[in-house]
Amino acid sequence: AYTEGIIVENFRLVGNKAQAGNFTGLCTGATFNEPGENSLLWGCMFENFPGAGCTIFNGTPFVVDICSAFNNNGPGFDFLGSNGLCNVRGGTISGDDNVGDLVLIRPKDGQSVGGGTFTFTNIKSESRTVRQRPIRIEGRMGDLNLCIDGMTANFSGPPCDYLIGGNWTGTQFEINARGIDLR
Repeated sequence: AYTEGIIVENFRLVGNKAQAGNFTGLCTGATFNEPGENSLLWGCMFENFPGAGCTIFNGTPFVVDICSAFNNNGPGFDFLGSNGLCNVRGGTISGDDNVGDLVLIRPKDGQSVGGGTFTFTNIKSESRTVRQRPIRIEGRMGDLNLCIDGMTANFSGPPCDYLIGGNWTGTQFEINARGIDLR
């Protein structure tokens, strides 16, 4: 259900992916279902989960700022959409060694379209032991506007095949990136 005014701040959530066994359900540090007006995730850390560090379904609008994700088996931040209207502003987000990449933008299921407007103003992505791409886009997209204003990516471990990319379909999208530092 659509909700307004969800504010979560200053939590460190630590999972134990080694004890998850064969669990195949949605197992993330935090999941937000349709956070709407005045919703904010601030100052949180998601570490060692068998799925994503944090999953957001249809944030419109939603703000993620000063948050980190480390060593998750899924993406650090998983943005799932159903109607192409996800509107997310990400301030400083950081992550290391997330198997499913740092940021994943995708539809929530086979009948949906992902997309919307995503603006990230300060991304730090590091790969030391596993390949973690900074931003991956997958599946059917509606209108996708992706703006990156500042990204540092460090690949001291496995090589990275792209900084912003993936396998998506759709005809209306724009990616605008500047201030990218690759190390």
